[in-house]
Amino acid sequence: MKTISLKKVAAVAVASLGFGLLSVVPANAAEQAWTSSLGTITPADGSLIVGSTITIPTKAVTVVSTAASEGCFTATFTQKPVNTAKADTDLVANITNRASDWATAAAGSTQVVVGATANVLKATGGATAAAVTVASEIGAFTFSPDVPGLYIIDITGADCGTGTPTFTNTATLGINLIVAGAQLTQATSGKGTATGTATTGGSAVVKYVMPGATAAAARFNVTSSGVGSVTNPQDCADDSAVLVAAATAVRCTAGGSTTEGFINTVNNSDGIQFTNTTLSAGNVLTAASVQTVVTFDAASSVAGVQTITVTSISLSSGAPTTVATVTITWGASPTTSAALSTSFACVGSAGSCAADATILAAKTAKTAAADAIASIQVTVRDSAGTSKASTQTISVTVTGPGTIGIGTNTAAASAGRALTGTAGQNLITVFGDGTEGKATITISSGTTVIATETISFYGAVAKVVATQNLSNPLANGYLLGSAHATSGTTMLAAGSWANGSGNLPAVVLTLTDASGNLIPTQAANISATSSDATVMSATITAVEDTTAAVGAGNYNVSVSSAAGSAAGKSATLTFRVLLTGTTYVSAPATTFTIGSSKIAKVAITVDKTSYTAGDPGVMTVTATDAAGLAVADGLYATSTYAAPLFSKSVIAISTLPTTSTLTTVAGKKTYKFYAPSVPGSFTVTGTYINDDAALVATTATSAIVDANAGLITQIDALNAKIVALNALIAKIMKKLGVK
Repeated sequence: MKTISLKKVAAVAVASLGFGLLSVVPANAAEQAWTSSLGTITPADGSLIVGSTITIPTKAVTVVSTAASEGCFTATFTQKPVNTAKADTDLVANITNRASDWATAAAGSTQVVVGATANVLKATGGATAAAVTVASEIGAFTFSPDVPGLYIIDITGADCGTGTPTFTNTATLGINLIVAGAQLTQATSGKGTATGTATTGGSAVVKYVMPGATAAAARFNVTSSGVGSVTNPQDCADDSAVLVAAATAVRCTAGGSTTEGFINTVNNSDGIQFTNTTLSAGNVLTAASVQTVVTFDAASSVAGVQTITVTSISLSSGAPTTVATVTITWGASPTTSAALSTSFACVGSAGSCAADATILAAKTAKTAAADAIASIQVTVRDSAGTSKASTQTISVTVTGPGTIGIGTNTAAASAGRALTGTAGQNLITVFGDGTEGKATITISSGTTVIATETISFYGAVAKVVATQNLSNPLANGYLLGSAHATSGTTMLAAGSWANGSGNLPAVVLTLTDASGNLIPTQAANISATSSDATVMSATITAVEDTTAAVGAGNYNVSVSSAAGSAAGKSATLTFRVLLTGTTYVSAPATTFTIGSSKIAKVAITVDKTSYTAGDPGVMTVTATDAAGLAVADGLYATSTYAAPLFSKSVIAISTLPTTSTLTTVAGKKTYKFYAPSVPGSFTVTGTYINDDAALVATTATSAIVDANAGLITQIDALNAKIVALNALIAKIMKKLGVK
């Protein structure tokens, strides 16, 4: 099998490349034999620059097929410029403009169907595929270069499925794509772009790629303004493998197609120059291309901004035209930055971590690398944002329980409590040492603390705390609350807090050890005892909460009333955790009262008989049955005739009732508000329909005390005293004869 090689793809495209490859096809081929060629590449004028798109059409002819087969044309890079991030999959295959020869069925035969996936054109031919004797476009490959330089691309045809189609070619088709422009190949930051930073007293290197079809004798001047200077002009040989993605070089080596020197012919005080000696070719079919790639150094002994300008000098007039500008900011050497560095802790023995997790782990001492309870991925970056992964040295210490491993010291047997990692060893493993408590792991690079990670090692359950959310189940074996891994506050069904995502558990149990550490994975050991099995069943369900807001060590519990239980009856449940054998740790008893299933009365009250303007207040809606028993948690009134209304405007602290249903816990529902600002009496009134379809009207009354009323009374009293005092003075003066 032979292949089509579309080699060397450069940014100066020749307008039409309809060159076909000759093929030798067996006279009685059972399956397709392909002959391939290129359509017209665009752009074809040498104008390809970073960010623009080039299109490479692929054409083919085939012979008549008598057996099904599948063939693929795959595009790959065989050479890419230094600093590019482009991968083979960036050579996007598409069939948008393919010829109708490859798109529709031919009369009396099954036509070849072409599809595109990633960087592959796939042609599927039926057992009776018709011949296509005129080179027709089967599809195209497109990509957008991200840095200037030389891109070489191969498009290879090969069998990729059913049958064994052949790909026979008599010559190798090569294309160079030259992408013009400038980029930094050496810098503190900004490599691959024309803007970056460099360290004062150090070096930066710039690469400039002349446009395709640059004329012989064309001259380019390189000048510098601001701080710094430019020197050391060099050029690369045609198709050079020096400044490529896989290499570590930053400069050209001798052997290119330019002459270079100083603008003033003496020194670099006025800048440097390159003169092209040979016309740069765009796309060529065979042999090496001719292109112009040059590099030069920049340096500065002082901090500041250097602006480097590359100008093309007109052969006829000598006038300059700016073709590229490079900006370098020179400054102090970057230092380790805690703010730009990252540290992520994840559960278990992981190869890498990309996000932090809350880690609770058994205190048990372990000895094998696979038994690590946590892994910490550290990336040290400097103040320029550059990762120091290949050069960083990090030190790690543990305060509290546990041990650590780092780099090749990952097993607990060789772990310690203070380790230093050699260059690139940035994965830390954490192990238990048999001690419970919180471990603080401090990670530093030199004198800079990169991060601290906290990991909790737990021991045996020492304390159980029960937080009650619901207390009044319906009678006769009714479920109360949700034992679900994601708890919330949503009620799903009348008369029941049904199991389901987002529902409120009846009780949340929090388990801690003697040091106060939360303890996960204990759901199977949780049970309950009932003080009266005729009221509350001892059968419960507990599920550990997995939500980030609550998290491991907290367990959502649902409970049930006993079969045959009656409204108004109470019992306690004691929630407990099994340690060993018959030894338990228990929470204080939690009381549950069977709620009524009928709403007979609804009352509205407010918490004060009088408020000052803007005081916080609480409105309570209480639902009871005919005997005055609280209705069951979650019970809905059939509807409200009218939602409770305030006679004066209030501001809600919590959402005030606006819907036509009523949901209660322990027979009550509370709403918080800020009292009206207008003095005087106010009311809140609601009218409900009870379970007998009768209207239940209820009103609460309170008042707003006028803040000025007391002041007015005081002023009136003071005025009265002043009048009395004036009368007394007048009486005394009269007796004394004073006028």
